[in-house]
Amino acid sequence: MPESGLPAASYAKLVDVDPPLVDHVMEILRACGLTAYAEPLAGETGPYRDVHPPDRPTTRIFVERARLTEARAAVEQQLPALRADFHADAARRVDAEDMAHASSVEIDAAWERIVAGFEETGPDEPAAKPGGSGLSSRLVRQHTRPPSGPRDYVPAEDPDDERFVPPPPPPLPRPRDRFDAFAWAGTIGGPIAVVTAYATGAGGWLAGLGFAAFTAGFITLIARSGDRRRDDDGDNGAVV
Repeated sequence: MPESGLPAASYAKLVDVDPPLVDHVMEILRACGLTAYAEPLAGETGPYRDVHPPDRPTTRIFVERARLTEARAAVEQQLPALRADFHADAARRVDAEDMAHASSVEIDAAWERIVAGFEETGPDEPAAKPGGSGLSSRLVRQHTRPPSGPRDYVPAEDPDDERFVPPPPPPLPRPRDRFDAFAWAGTIGGPIAVVTAYATGAGGWLAGLGFAAFTAGFITLIARSGDRRRDDDGDNGAVV
């Protein structure tokens, strides 16, 4: 990939040239102290993401964005010299048979169309980094849209994309029978009775009753927890 000058912050498209003229254009830019690079074109992408290869090889030249106007003026100034190269290169082109049957007037007309295409202004768009490859169809032209390819495709986000949904929390434990119900009532109601007795001055009998209920309920729950674990072990296998 031919390069000229030091790296620039960003690049913009300048012109498309046939490969034999790349060195000439790069030398013009190098003489002006302009940073530029060239890369082959990859063709045009159709409406169904199909890439249409160009008719003949062409290389696109990019120049530093800040000096695009200066680079355009430098190339336009050297167009007469490039025209001689265009005529000399006609016999060596891929479409040399067509060029051999063309008259000098037709070749001049083709050159004028090339120059007109170069002078057309298009949207100033950033260039990709060096490293592409491909083909194109014209000697020198200004494109109005950037080349695209399969790598430019960005898949749309799937609205039905699965996301993690946490499972619902397990249900609160429920008493299995009356003994469990009385044990829970004593464990919860005992401390409440003790606090109420001291807060209202109801006497020591209420506090003692609450303490006894809490102790009895707590011991009952601990004793019956072993039975609950054995019941939850499930089936240990077939029994014959």
